[in-house]
Amino acid sequence: MILFLSVLLALSGFNVFFICFNAQLLSRNVVPEHYDLVFKPNFENIDYDGFAKISVIIHNKSDHITLHSRNILILKAILRQSKDEYNTTITYNYSAEKVNFNFHKFVSGACDLTIHFIGYLNASFNGFTRVFYTRHKLYGAMTNMHQEEARRVFPCFDEPAMKATFNISVIVPNQMTTLSNMPIVTIEACEKNNSLKKVSFAKTPKMSTYLVAIVVGYYESFKRTSLDGKVVITMYTLQGREKQVAFALDVAVRVLDFLQKQLKIAYHLPKIDFVPIENFTIEGMENWGLITIVAEHLLVDETTSYIIKRIIVDVIAHEFAHQWFGNLVTPEWWSHYWLNEGLANFISTICQYSLFPQWEEADTTLARVVSPAFNKDSFESTHPIIFDYKGRSDRNSLYDEITYKKSEAILLMIANLIGYDKFFKALFLYLTRHKFGNVKSNDLLASFDELSGKSIGEVMKQWLYQKGYPLISVYFKTNCSLSISQHKTRTKARLCVRLTQRKFKMSKYLTNKEKKIKWNIPVTYFDVKTSANKSIWFSQKIIFIDTPNQIILNYDGSGYYRTRYSRSMYNTLYKLLRRNLLNAKTRFVLQNDFFALVKAGFLSTTDYLRFLTAYKGEEDLSVWKSVDESFEEIDLILSNTKLQINFRTGVRRFLKEAFRKYGLRKVNEEKDWISVIRTIIFKRLGLFGEKTVVSEANEQFQIYINSYEELDANLRHAIFCTLAANSNDIQFKALIMVKFL
Repeated sequence: MILFLSVLLALSGFNVFFICFNAQLLSRNVVPEHYDLVFKPNFENIDYDGFAKISVIIHNKSDHITLHSRNILILKAILRQSKDEYNTTITYNYSAEKVNFNFHKFVSGACDLTIHFIGYLNASFNGFTRVFYTRHKLYGAMTNMHQEEARRVFPCFDEPAMKATFNISVIVPNQMTTLSNMPIVTIEACEKNNSLKKVSFAKTPKMSTYLVAIVVGYYESFKRTSLDGKVVITMYTLQGREKQVAFALDVAVRVLDFLQKQLKIAYHLPKIDFVPIENFTIEGMENWGLITIVAEHLLVDETTSYIIKRIIVDVIAHEFAHQWFGNLVTPEWWSHYWLNEGLANFISTICQYSLFPQWEEADTTLARVVSPAFNKDSFESTHPIIFDYKGRSDRNSLYDEITYKKSEAILLMIANLIGYDKFFKALFLYLTRHKFGNVKSNDLLASFDELSGKSIGEVMKQWLYQKGYPLISVYFKTNCSLSISQHKTRTKARLCVRLTQRKFKMSKYLTNKEKKIKWNIPVTYFDVKTSANKSIWFSQKIIFIDTPNQIILNYDGSGYYRTRYSRSMYNTLYKLLRRNLLNAKTRFVLQNDFFALVKAGFLSTTDYLRFLTAYKGEEDLSVWKSVDESFEEIDLILSNTKLQINFRTGVRRFLKEAFRKYGLRKVNEEKDWISVIRTIIFKRLGLFGEKTVVSEANEQFQIYINSYEELDANLRHAIFCTLAANSNDIQFKALIMVKFL
């Protein structure tokens, strides 16, 4: 592409210089105020014509303007100031993805830089992408400008802090639906070609370049008005799937109403569109006013499972939350990207349980959020939530479990620490104080400090800037004539609880540097004898709690740390589990921590499997998911060994009681999440060769292929996994020939 551009520019007679500077932020001497953009996609040539007029302010006199640009051929650029007009010399810095416009005269103040350029429609879902509609065998196009991709679409100040307003127009064939961030203001027939139309959109609010969006395609639309009557919500769909967006549209209306009431700040645009994108490589993109989303996350019919419905609600709520967290208030730089994703995730979880309170009974936050964060954060390859983002090579770190999951877990810890009422008041302060502007992490932390009256920010910086997390070890100590956590001193020896902290790693051995690391940990614990819930700050390597009783740390799962107990304490916990005296979150934390300690070499697999027998009567979805994941990991380690046979036999024995309880078929009026537990048990027994389950899977599959009677939506995945694991060659070929959603 670089060679292509070089040749074209040379043939065009332009002065081209290939220079190389260090990749760095653009100078703040020149800042954008407004963009006028016109795009004319050509689907046959897989390219587009583009015109940009960028209104800028030059603070101190300069003879050049530098913009971001990648894989764009600039045909001509002119600088205008009042009645003066200057041609420009164009120089490219390909490694830095920048282009320099030199106008050979020093000017300052308000100017307009007008650029005519050509870009290409790629197939990568980055920048301006050509989209193929499989059913209709037609092409459309969409933009996805997140993370330094706007520069692929038009020359611009492609940094989140360099906000501006936008007027966008698109020239397309008459029959195509055309969308952008704002509502359409005019549709004009093109003078030179009656088959084309120019669609122009209203001026956007001040926003970052990565939020600019265009979609061109063939869609049907279904509209609703928000409950306050101020926002038009439109669900777009491909022809033939009109009935399948009713659920998503209803959810979108309810989500908007919840967010406006919960955040106490109105949505700032007059409309919001949801557009399905076939084969989209990400779940969704929060473009302001125009959310693009993977097609399957908008479609629901009678065959859609409970778990898929939850995913749809989660994605819609997450992208909607970004309209405030990310769009209205935007990080100054990508190092603070967790302010977008952590807050959107956190708000999405709250939203789901408000709209569907029956789902909270099967709260999966610990399994869905905290456990994946722990898993990523336990290895050397992890990184802090806030890190020095240098450019494209660091992009993967922005889309991992640390940015999305750990940040949500830390926010959960803060909310439990200061209370949810103060937490949301702090968010209101954060949003109103910085709306249409840019922020750093300290801005959010300052709001927490202000509303809570505590130095939350100073404590939480450690959790944001330091990678990894702590392991707290809990032991009884018989001689407690020491300072204990309540800062009293006793001279008489007595029983107490001793806590120590260290960094948790999958390799349990620490370097000398790691041995010195410590956290200021807000610890919650439950006193088993008194049933009291208590909280302490644990900031030293060792502290003592003045109680002779069994305690359970992190009983509510709100702390971002793991806990290891002494053998005698584990024996007591085992008895409490057998008697079903512990709540679901406590049961999850104990099981999940125990298995993590096994993987890290602190405890044995045998001890874990014995401990797990206390969970035979388990009824919580999150616990079942975590237990099943542990079975999968152990089985993988034992692959192709004699021990694997014994292990699978033991697991089948462990699961049989639950299998009898939950059965093979959905019972009328049972709660939705019960079907997911049934699926987990069915799938694991099927993968491990339980004959009854394999026979049932074969029977249901035969009915399906012979009569096309739909499989149970919730069991469908488990049935196919069971058949794949236990089929012969002929059966497997029949299986892969079946098309299913």
